[in-house]
Amino acid sequence: MLVPLDAEQVRLDAAFVALDERARTLPTSPVDALAEAQHALYLAPNEVIRAYLAQLHVEETVSMPGHCGSTPA
Repeated sequence: MLVPLDAEQVRLDAAFVALDERARTLPTSPVDALAEAQHALYLAPNEVIRAYLAQLHVEETVSMPGHCGSTPA
């Protein structure tokens, strides 16, 4: 069973993998799928940010409660 921080780290890693994949495949996207591929790449950094903030929240409130002035929710 994954502890909350491990689960969030898995999500963050997956977001980075998705960003990398979308960036690498964009140049070879067919013309009829280019707009969709561009939109997916546009959204990918936001997914990374979301996953990072979720991971950071768990780290500060679950893994290290009482540190940095944060308390468990």
